[in-house]
Amino acid sequence: MENQRRSDGDWSRGSRTTCAKLLSCCRTNGVIADSMRAVVFALLLLIPSICNFSCKQSSDNISTHSLLSDVPEAIQSGLEKRERIFENDGHALIQRRPGSITFFVRLGLDPAFHCAPRFLERKHSDQEILLNIEAAEPEELSQSFPLTADQENVMDLKRFSGRIVSLTLSARRENSASLGGTLAWQNPRIDQRIERHSIHTEELKAFRAKHQSDNVLILLLDAASYQHFGCYGYSRNTTPNIDALAKDAILWRTAIAQCVSTRTSVGSLVTGQYPDAHGVLWDGVLADHFKTMAESFREGEYKTALFTANPYASPMFGYGQGFEKVWSPEGRVVYGDEFIQPFQQWVNSVGNNKFFGYLHFREPHFPYNPPDLYLARFFPGPSLDVPKWEETVRPSQADREKIVDAYDANLAFVDDRIGEIVNFLKSKHLWDRTIIVVMADHGEAFWQHGEQGHNTQLYDEMNRIPLLIRFPREDSLHGERDHLAAIIDLYPTFIDLFQFSRRNAFSDGQSLLPVLFSTKPSMDRMVLAETIDRHIYSLRSVRFKYIHYREKADEFFDLSTDPGERKNVLDDYPILANYYKAQLLKTMRDVRARRNVGETESKAVLSNESQEELRALGYVNK
Repeated sequence: MENQRRSDGDWSRGSRTTCAKLLSCCRTNGVIADSMRAVVFALLLLIPSICNFSCKQSSDNISTHSLLSDVPEAIQSGLEKRERIFENDGHALIQRRPGSITFFVRLGLDPAFHCAPRFLERKHSDQEILLNIEAAEPEELSQSFPLTADQENVMDLKRFSGRIVSLTLSARRENSASLGGTLAWQNPRIDQRIERHSIHTEELKAFRAKHQSDNVLILLLDAASYQHFGCYGYSRNTTPNIDALAKDAILWRTAIAQCVSTRTSVGSLVTGQYPDAHGVLWDGVLADHFKTMAESFREGEYKTALFTANPYASPMFGYGQGFEKVWSPEGRVVYGDEFIQPFQQWVNSVGNNKFFGYLHFREPHFPYNPPDLYLARFFPGPSLDVPKWEETVRPSQADREKIVDAYDANLAFVDDRIGEIVNFLKSKHLWDRTIIVVMADHGEAFWQHGEQGHNTQLYDEMNRIPLLIRFPREDSLHGERDHLAAIIDLYPTFIDLFQFSRRNAFSDGQSLLPVLFSTKPSMDRMVLAETIDRHIYSLRSVRFKYIHYREKADEFFDLSTDPGERKNVLDDYPILANYYKAQLLKTMRDVRARRNVGETESKAVLSNESQEELRALGYVNK
C-alpha cells in the first residue's frame, strides 16, 4: 500500500462481522498490527464501485494515501440512472479510534450521500460524527453535515454536482484520545445521475456505411513536434503539404502519445493498449497473442503493408503481425524518399482490393540531415554538425538555433514526401477512396525544460503529437477538435468505423468517431503516458496534467493558464491534485494487472546492422 503508516484513525472495510473480528483479534499493544491491517485494507477492494476514488487516512499530523476502487468510472445510458460510488451490500468502513478518512471523488448530477453509522459497542453522548465535503475549483465550496448514529443519514449534495470534491468521514470524542467504541460506517454510498453524451447514432450509422470500402493510410512522422507544424500555428513554412491536407481533415488540438519512445509508442498504436499492458518496453517484443490493427484489417479482407525506416517500428519488435508485405531495410539510415517507389509499386499491385498501409518515416527524427536544398531554406552558411544526444556539452544559444533550423529542414523534407504520396493517390483516382491519417509517435523537445530529444520527460513538447484524419467525400467534415485524443484511440476508431470483430481486440482507448460530429470537448477524460528510462508517468485531461516521478516531487499543471508547464500548482489545487494522482496510480495498477503473471517476455535480437542503424539514429542501447 502506497506509503502506508500507522495513524490514530485506523480504518478498514469488509463485512460488518468479519472486519470487527479481524480488527479485534489483531490488536497489538492497543494498535492494529501492520500485517493484519494490510489484510483488512485488502477487503476494501472487494466492494464494487462506480467511480474512481482515492482514500487518505488522516489523524492530526499523520496521513497515508491508498487506492480503494477496483472498477473504473462508468457512464450509464440516460439521465435517470442512479449510481453508487460506495457500494453497500453488507459492507462497512470500520473505525476504532478518533480520526478521519477522505475520498477524492468526481460527482455526477444531483448527488446524495447515504450512510448509517453504528457503534458496535456502547455509545457515548459526546461522540461527534461528521461528513465534510469540499470543492476548491472553480470556486471554493464546503459544507459539514452532522450525522446521527444508528439510523440512515441522507445528505443532499446537489450544490456540488459535477465537481471533483474531497469527502471526509470523521468521528471523535471531545477532549478524548479514545473513540469510546468501534464505529461501523454502514452502507456509505453516493447516489447520483450520470449524464450520457449524445453519440448521434443514426448519423454515425450512415457515416460507417458511407466509408465501408475506403482504403486506410497511416503516415507517421517519427519524433514530429506538433509545435513545428504550420497547421498547429508554427510561423515557419515547414509543412505546406500537410497544412493543405489539414484543411480538409479533422485536426485534434490535443493528442497524446502513450510513450515518448518509438518502440513502445508503436506498440500502443498497433494494439490500442497502454505500454505496461502490451509490454514492449526496453527490448521486449510484442507477443503473438496480442491482436493488432493490421490483423483486424486482414480479417476485413484488406491488403496490408508496412513500410518502416525505424528498426524500432519493424518486425524485430513484433510489429510485422498482420502485414502481408513489409519493407524494412537494415543497417543504414533510411530517407523518406526511399519509401515512394516501393509504396507506389505495392499500391499498383493490389489492384481493386481495399488496402491498409502504414508508412513510418524516419524524418524529422535525428539525424537532422536533409538534402542541402532544404537546409538552405532555413539557414544560410556551411553544413551543421548537430551534437549527438549522448554528448554532455551543452550547445550555445546560437548552436541551438541552428539545430532547430536543421530539424525544421528535415520536417520540410518529409512534408514534401507526403505531398508526393497525395499526388500519387490522386493520379490513381484513389484520393477519394482513401482515409489519410497524419500523426507522430511522440514529439521532440528543444530545451523548453532543459533537454533536447525525447524519451526523458512528459512535458507537452515530447508527449503531445500532431494528429489529423482526412475522410474522403466529406466536404463539410473538417476543422479542429478540442477533445483529448491519444495514440491508443486509432485502433478502436477503425474497429468502430469498419465494424471489425472485437474478439481478442481489447483497447485502452476509445473510438474517435463520436467526436467527429461534436465540437464540445469532454473535460473529464484522462489519458496515461509514460517514459521507459526514468519511470515517469503522467495523467492528463484537456485542462490538467499530473506528472508522477519516482525520484523527485510530483508536478501538477493547469494547462489552460500555463500551456508551457512552468508553474507547479500541486499545492494550489490539493483536491484536484489528489484526485488526479489517485486516478493515475489506479490506472497504472489496473493496466499492470492485465499482464500475464507467468508470461515470459521475449526480447528482440538485433543484428549488427540493426545496431549500427540505431546508433546512427542517436539511440543509446540499454
